[in-house]
Amino acid sequence: MGTVNPINLSLKNGKIILIRCAVRGDAKQLLELMFKISKEKNYSLVEPDEFKETIKTYRLRIDKFNKAPGKLYIVAEYRKKIIGLVQFDNFDFKKSRHNGFLTIFISKPWRGKSLGVLLMKELLNWSIQNSIIEKVSLSVFSTNTHAISLYRKMGFRQEGLCKGDMKINGKYVDSVMMFKWVRM
Repeated sequence: MGTVNPINLSLKNGKIILIRCAVRGDAKQLLELMFKISKEKNYSLVEPDEFKETIKTYRLRIDKFNKAPGKLYIVAEYRKKIIGLVQFDNFDFKKSRHNGFLTIFISKPWRGKSLGVLLMKELLNWSIQNSIIEKVSLSVFSTNTHAISLYRKMGFRQEGLCKGDMKINGKYVDSVMMFKWVRM
């Protein structure tokens, strides 16, 4: 099962947040957070008018991630409100199950406060302890320089660049492919 033990951690502003696995009861808050982030357009592949998720689909995703050994869905909460999340999916195929793909989202008011570092550390600790996972991969818009800086700080290296892969507000944006070996 993709699980981590709940842990209280301190942000650089001194606020204590809880990092834990997502549960079915989080579906509504996760849906609201993801829709809010989709409206920013610069951090999510999905545009607000394309957002088709429902509480039911979020519950099913949470169930799937919590039951599978190569998947992880963790949330960060402050005073019972979800402020960030990390999803890690290895897609269950024999040839690629050693490698998973992560996505991380942080609510706008909580960016720049070390929440991304704490979430990434928890994901990487879990992946190192997971006997299946050997490589952690991600894709990020080249315009998201703060995220790229975070990933480099966490030991990720650029693996590739997909030129003009995305079109944001009428402008072509590259996708940066990054990775980190946790076991080889």
